[in-house]
Amino acid sequence: MLSQITCRLLQRCTGLNVLLCLLFFTVVSASAQKPDVENDKARRSGNHQISEVRKEYRLVRTDVIPHRGGRAEFPENTMYAYERNLRHGVSLDADIRRTRDGDIVVIHDETTGRTCDKDLVVAEKTVAELKALDAAYKFDPKRDETFPLRGRGIEIPTLDEVLARFVSQRQPEAILWIDTKDDEDYSFSDNQILYDRLIELIGAHNLWNEAHIEVSAIREAEALRNRDPRIRTVYYSAKEDAARDALSYPHFVRIGVPPGTAAKVAKQIRASGKMVHVSKVARSNWLDVRSVEPNSVGSDRYLELLEFAHSNSNASD
Repeated sequence: MLSQITCRLLQRCTGLNVLLCLLFFTVVSASAQKPDVENDKARRSGNHQISEVRKEYRLVRTDVIPHRGGRAEFPENTMYAYERNLRHGVSLDADIRRTRDGDIVVIHDETTGRTCDKDLVVAEKTVAELKALDAAYKFDPKRDETFPLRGRGIEIPTLDEVLARFVSQRQPEAILWIDTKDDEDYSFSDNQILYDRLIELIGAHNLWNEAHIEVSAIREAEALRNRDPRIRTVYYSAKEDAARDALSYPHFVRIGVPPGTAAKVAKQIRASGKMVHVSKVARSNWLDVRSVEPNSVGSDRYLELLEFAHSNSNASD
């Protein structure tokens, strides 16, 4: 319709009027395209927020690692969460467990009941059986029992899927923090199955520098490094004495502690040549944590944390 109107106008225009007609056509065309631009913005919902978050990421001068994908803001340990983490330019945190068919899935608990629509033992089920579950079934961010993401096809991902997405979308500074949850529930010998598959996947995706494997004991770090010395391990403990003991192990690249412990041991961690990670960071303790100057922080509400950090920085400028 617009092109027909334009043709009729041009047929009636001569000389200088042609320029006026062309100007009219340009204005009308721009006006006609405006709804598409607005629709495109709607389709790219959150892009403004994403650019702002990247700005915050640079502002806080530390590596922000959404705990389990930011479990208070998105369904924990899901691709739904990780895709948004990567778009926001931050690092990933994944809890892993082995399956009955020898693969690795990303889930925190030994069983699926807390997050999914059925309660199954992860180690007793295959990947296919676990993927049939609704991984966002119990996600209730407002705690009003509305469960906004039920039935959206959000699955328990495999570690292979998460690594592949990380490789394709990550920012240069981002890391992948992997917590081997099986070490808490199974014998040390049983963990060897998990370790073998984990190292295989890290090698397949060439993530030797970016993948940081959290362990709870030095012998676990040694078990991983004996398989491949390129593995990078990190240690986490809520106990001050345990964090100090971990300083003597030369192959930990980061040592993680909660906010209350960070102020007591951060200088020693840094003096030992290791990076400082602080977990459980929120708006309420951000100012204290910032004074420790950590290399990375973990947060259940990372978007809220970044917004607060930005606002506080502006207020102090």
